[in-house]
Amino acid sequence: MSIRLASAVAATFFENGFKTLKTTAVFLDLTAAHNTIWHTGLLYELSKCLPLWCVQTVELLVRNRRFRVHMGEDVSSWQRQVNGLPHGSVLALTLFNLYINDLPVTHGRRFIYADDICCALQVETFSEMECTLRADLAKYCQLWCLEPSTSKTVTSVFHLHNNRSRCELNVHMNGQRLKHDPYPVYLGVTLDQTISHTEHLSRSAAKLKSRNNLIVKLTGTSWGASASTVRTSALALCYSVAEYCCPVWVRSSYTNLIDTQLHSAMRLISGCLQSTQLSRLSVLSSSVRE
Repeated sequence: MSIRLASAVAATFFENGFKTLKTTAVFLDLTAAHNTIWHTGLLYELSKCLPLWCVQTVELLVRNRRFRVHMGEDVSSWQRQVNGLPHGSVLALTLFNLYINDLPVTHGRRFIYADDICCALQVETFSEMECTLRADLAKYCQLWCLEPSTSKTVTSVFHLHNNRSRCELNVHMNGQRLKHDPYPVYLGVTLDQTISHTEHLSRSAAKLKSRNNLIVKLTGTSWGASASTVRTSALALCYSVAEYCCPVWVRSSYTNLIDTQLHSAMRLISGCLQSTQLSRLSVLSSSVRE
């Protein structure tokens, strides 16, 4: 599953239920996710879906690994590494996904993309939310040796009623109350209380404006890059930001914030004036050859 599809699935879940129910979510931030993988648990998970010879091969990769620290002329003694995956290994990400693929069943809905985990729940009362989320988080923290960062893990509430959406949940993890964030970021998409994507589009528009200012430096009257260079720069700097996860927010009524900045980018590419018709901008900017 691509990151764009994963974020679209999560956003659709929030939109479908928050109009009639109260929707809440906990966005887990794992501390050194790949370094805390429990070897025994990993091999157990692999044994349920892979042949024995493959599990034994992975065991040779992760077991009996040692390390020591060099500081100037001082060298520590060898220490055996009992957790974690080899850094730089092409199998590390795949093994991590297999490890968290069979996490304990929770009452809420789980959205997982690599180490970005979101636990969402839709119920009628806030008290039910808090009790259910506490039970779900306890399973994640203890059973499979995952170590969430309590300072970076946040809770959020989604509801059309502004007063209800501002409610802060009393959810604890490892003895600390989790922070409330009205604008959580999941897979690069900023969510707001009413799923209107206003905050995400405003931040993206501000980022596009700053990148358009960089491209302006390439289009001076006395000295300037060729049109093809400007077009390539705009595609790399601006359009990559504007099109990121667009299936999630394309139905928002605030997409004009992005359109305005893209129109500016097309004027820079084609060299058109402010009075040029918007319907002509895309034709003129796309006609520039690489």
